[in-house]
Amino acid sequence: MRYRLYDAAAGGLQIGSTLGLNAATVSRGQCTVILDCGGGAFDGTARWLEIEVAVPADSGNWSTLTP
Repeated sequence: MRYRLYDAAAGGLQIGSTLGLNAATVSRGQCTVILDCGGGAFDGTARWLEIEVAVPADSGNWSTLTP
């Protein structure tokens, strides 16, 4: 899984670096992760989180999850 934080829903600037998780335990379509976006990432303005998954892990194509 890969995570990116943005300052807008579309066409925004990425805040911080891309965070990666090589192994996640998924149960019934859900998982819990702890992301450290850095101390200045949340300053009171709106933020959007992009999540990508690769299936199978480490060898599949990346797909961006959509609501």
